[in-house]
Amino acid sequence: MALIVYNLGDSSWSTAAADRLSAAKLIHEKSLWVSQTGTIVAATTYIFSVKGIAAVGQSATIKSIRARIEEAIATGADRTVNVDLQRSANPAGAYASILAATIAFTNVSPLLRVWAPEPTLTTTVLGAGDTLRVVVTVAGAAGLQATGLLVEVILNPVDGS
Repeated sequence: MALIVYNLGDSSWSTAAADRLSAAKLIHEKSLWVSQTGTIVAATTYIFSVKGIAAVGQSATIKSIRARIEEAIATGADRTVNVDLQRSANPAGAYASILAATIAFTNVSPLLRVWAPEPTLTTTVLGAGDTLRVVVTVAGAAGLQATGLLVEVILNPVDGS
């Protein structure tokens, strides 16, 4: 069997404007991560600005949010961990959940090395001035709280970056 070697250089590609792929056709997902690994899951809020995700003046689309408990599930019957994704249409405006239901973990949830089922998003559009926040709430006193929360929000910037 012969090995075929191809050398690609600048001369291998067309420079004609009509041959160029439009940036609108490129999909570059961007992930926003929240990690509480190596520690007991605590109630916390993480804020992300779309301005830092897409080019100035551009918007983005939320593709999904997913979460998992990857170190130890809660042992107390009343222990819960809830993850919510909220959006503010204005940096100074009020936040509102964009999930049909929060992602919930209890003492009977499986320890996940894979992601929990993804919740339904009630909106997927982010404007140029919008902010997102991931809100983690915990409750309960019996037994031990879960450890090792990992959350990923996946976005597609409209500008193709």
